[in-house]
Amino acid sequence: MCPEAESVVAPIGAGREPSGDWNADWQGALHELNWHMAVFALPTTRSDVGSVSLTEGLVTGDLEEVSSIYAALSGGYRLCLELADEQPQPGHDVEELALPQVGDERFGWKLSLGDERDRWDIRWILVRDGAVLVAIEENEVLTGENLLSDEQVVEIVEKACAKLSSRVADSRA
Repeated sequence: MCPEAESVVAPIGAGREPSGDWNADWQGALHELNWHMAVFALPTTRSDVGSVSLTEGLVTGDLEEVSSIYAALSGGYRLCLELADEQPQPGHDVEELALPQVGDERFGWKLSLGDERDRWDIRWILVRDGAVLVAIEENEVLTGENLLSDEQVVEIVEKACAKLSSRVADSRA
């Protein structure tokens, strides 16, 4: 997240002893909540693809707390996207991802670092469904075409949120 978003994300780490690194402070604050994370390495035999991984994180809590975390994170990243549009940097391509109608609120972006031949692509999606926050990050280090397209990443988001919605419904029954 860009440094200009510090004040937007600061409420997540409120009440914690500051470490001097605001980025680590809000990430540390998330880990103090009911936070579950899984990281999956995606196998590939392609010689033009380095590491590829999917990370899924879930934060649960009361509705107000989860809503404020979503607002801070999505607001911070939206600010960074606006700044990237106003002041583009060579070798940095940033764009918002079009997401399906999942959850109550959703936001996603894609960052490409490097050039068309050698680059690092990151797709980051945040979905709030009631008092549950889902964060999905997909990373690829490439020297060719993406292993996963934006559309495939969106399908992953749809499937993950459908499973989450059914679990939430089952727990309420």
